[in-house]
Amino acid sequence: MEERKHLAHVSGILDEQVLLNLVKAGVRAETLAAVSLIPLVEVAWSDGAVTADERAAILKAATESGIAEGTAAYEMLGRWLQERPDVRVIGTWKEYVGALVKSMPADATLVMRERLLGRCRQVAEAAGGFLGLTSKISAVEKARIEEFERVMQPG
Repeated sequence: MEERKHLAHVSGILDEQVLLNLVKAGVRAETLAAVSLIPLVEVAWSDGAVTADERAAILKAATESGIAEGTAAYEMLGRWLQERPDVRVIGTWKEYVGALVKSMPADATLVMRERLLGRCRQVAEAAGGFLGLTSKISAVEKARIEEFERVMQPG
């Protein structure tokens, strides 16, 4: 109960079910920032494994997002890069973002969406194509990025 209140305070989300699902997924107020990068993690895992370049791209995005090395959020992100997160975490991210999108102005949602999708593309491109002959973004990565784009549609 206390953790839900803390998450509500940190996130601004009031939907009790979303907060409960975040807590059930192991998210705490101090790890909430890592949840915002779940799409990047999922794009990296979409081909079955996270490459060193994808890992580097995600950790760079984390530090650019203010997630410092040694913090609980950074450690959680590191665990997700070693072992794919449970599907419930992805569902929880979708609920979390859905609640955010409802509460944010459309222009702020657009900025957040474009920043996140750009980072997803950077992660996908980090694994690269084959000798420059194929697309740097695989079909499965592209499908995941499109899925996350749909979740973040305003209105």
